[in-house]
Amino acid sequence: MTMQQRINRHDALYKLLTNLPGADLGVAPECAETDPEVFFPEPGRVDLARQAIEICERCPVRDACLELAVRDGEWGIWGGMTEGRRRKIRAERRLASQDQEAA
Repeated sequence: MTMQQRINRHDALYKLLTNLPGADLGVAPECAETDPEVFFPEPGRVDLARQAIEICERCPVRDACLELAVRDGEWGIWGGMTEGRRRKIRAERRLASQDQEAA
């Protein structure tokens, strides 16, 4: 599917990714033009997860994408990280927040 076709059908993921902080106007992150199965692989599809992470490593909005996924608890590969890695980030943040509140 071309970028214009995605814009015409108002693809929600495309809209989200192109509106993240750091996205250049008119330039779609590579993931918006990639088969979603790569970023939402079936269990055991490590090959697809690796492919998604490689795409994320080149992305200009990677940090904003990761932050959104950590904050909202998204599933799949976002910001170059798996759900498990993002759960660890959320847990670390909760501990840091509790430490700050206790101080």
